Amino acid sequence: MHVGFLPSTYINKKIQFARRANKQSMASQESEILSIFGDNLRRIRQEKGYSQRELSSRCNVDNADISRMEKGDINVTLRTAAQLADALDTRVIDLLIKRLV
Repeated sequence: MHVGFLPSTYINKKIQFARRANKQSMASQESEILSIFGDNLRRIRQEKGYSQRELSSRCNVDNADISRMEKGDINVTLRTAAQLADALDTRVIDLLIKRLV
């Protein structure tokens, strides 16, 4: 039995499905990274004894943005991550890695 070629509409639908799944996966990963960053930022800030306002003045990042970062609501540039890490006397990687404990 010869199967032949698959109709192009079938192939296009499969491609569209794969693209949607990939976008959903990327969005999920982005959300997880932002959540980890925010949790670490809050934890380290509190360990250092800083309020959001104090951290804001130490690193010249808007107080409202720090709040949104801690909630995982906004993306953070590498420059901002470096400013935050410097103000907290820590490394950028410490803001990004998931804690196992």
